Amino acid sequence: TPDPLAHIPTATAARPGVEAGAVLNPLTLPLLGDPPPTFIPTPEKVPSFLLPETSATLLPTPDRRSTAIPTANALTDLIPDRLSIPRLNLDVPVEVVGLIPSPGPNGVYEWEVPSYRAAGWLNRSAPWGQTGNTVLDGHHNVAGEVFRNLWTLEPGDSITLTAEDRRRTYRVAKVLILPERDEPLEVRLQNAAYIQPTEDERLTLITCYPYEDNSHRTVVIAFPQEAGDE
Repeated sequence: TPDPLAHIPTATAARPGVEAGAVLNPLTLPLLGDPPPTFIPTPEKVPSFLLPETSATLLPTPDRRSTAIPTANALTDLIPDRLSIPRLNLDVPVEVVGLIPSPGPNGVYEWEVPSYRAAGWLNRSAPWGQTGNTVLDGHHNVAGEVFRNLWTLEPGDSITLTAEDRRRTYRVAKVLILPERDEPLEVRLQNAAYIQPTEDERLTLITCYPYEDNSHRTVVIAFPQEAGDE
């Protein structure tokens, strides 16, 4: 059986167990903000959540809506409600998702994922159009497969996020494939650094990889399109 990861370049971690993964088609964009700060868990400060588990066996249920309560300020902050990615011919609703306990004794949490064809806005991430890290997740091989081809995006591809008919366009800067399954908790927490808050405005999309399996996570990082940048 062909290796589904054979076509993905591999990268050797500078420090094993801390920074593992492969970068697909990296694009240097120094003016668009730096990558998220390196997070090294310590006994005094361990993050409370991991990357979403988007591989759960779920059946599409179009009538289901998340019961998560947005943490954005209802009077001033806009919550994303639609996502469009032209390269993927994707135009889907965005629903609010919250945290659920992660299996195991570690006392950490994972993010919900919509169980139908929709992306999920992590309700502790930045609201629409604000400084910070706006994070969306979605399934790739069940429940509508909203992010099935997310890994095929390339630097420069456009992504449009809408909130109450207001549109904001981002440009993909980086696509990563990160090992997740059976990795030590330290590695999984390091992967989760990509959905931590940032000091710049960015959009981060998360799903599983590859299609026949769910051993890795695809992480797409995009930054706001500058005025006049077509």
